[in-house]
Amino acid sequence: MTERDQPNPPKASRLDTARDIAAGVGATALAATGAPAGAVAATALAALNTLVPSVVERQSLRFAEKTAERIALLEADLRELREDMVAASLLQGAMAAARSASHTHLDYLANATARAATTEDEKDDDYAMMLLRLVGDVTATHIRVLQILDDPACALAAARRTGQWEYRSPDGFVYAELVDLVAPDLATDPTRVRAVLGDLERLGLFGEDADHSTVTVIDGGNASPDDERAMPKSATTMLGRALLEFVAPVPGS
Repeated sequence: MTERDQPNPPKASRLDTARDIAAGVGATALAATGAPAGAVAATALAALNTLVPSVVERQSLRFAEKTAERIALLEADLRELREDMVAASLLQGAMAAARSASHTHLDYLANATARAATTEDEKDDDYAMMLLRLVGDVTATHIRVLQILDDPACALAAARRTGQWEYRSPDGFVYAELVDLVAPDLATDPTRVRAVLGDLERLGLFGEDADHSTVTVIDGGNASPDDERAMPKSATTMLGRALLEFVAPVPGS
């Protein structure tokens, strides 16, 4: 058999690739200390073989418990629970839960999955699944920033920063500055805030087609919509507001 006739070797899975990288990193680190490379490579592989399945299992179990509780609460108001929508929602939610990076995001995801699973009208199924996919694609920080953008006046009042969001001519009110005022822990990393705002705009959750009505002016009092210094009432789009409703706490949970 010639070299050309030999079958191509199977491609390595992502997990196998991660294992190889971890083993290589461990071996390199060990070589610097003079310890046997094989010992660290074996330890790294053993850790991955144990850690990855157990983490995914625990995450999946937490998600399943949270979602089941919320579905039970929402089901009480339904005529019937449609098994096909429940199955589709749980499958999509579970895949996103496996890569969820925080308990807060897992809560958001459980709320969204339960709401998608309890969608009553078939014509709303695709929209519900789209919202669920979006919740899985963003982080808890994205949702936190979206909540700030949805009601700037409320966010400023809650942070006791009323009157501190300044109009910048000719740019108007800069939303990155709003986030800095309301969430000082994010203000330490402006690159992160710009990236989050860019993601939200790209996903259609914040930006051009938002509600541009106004409520107050920075120096106090009310403002007409054509007042250039009127504070925006909201910067979220209809899709953004729908996503926030989808991740909101389920009553009773």
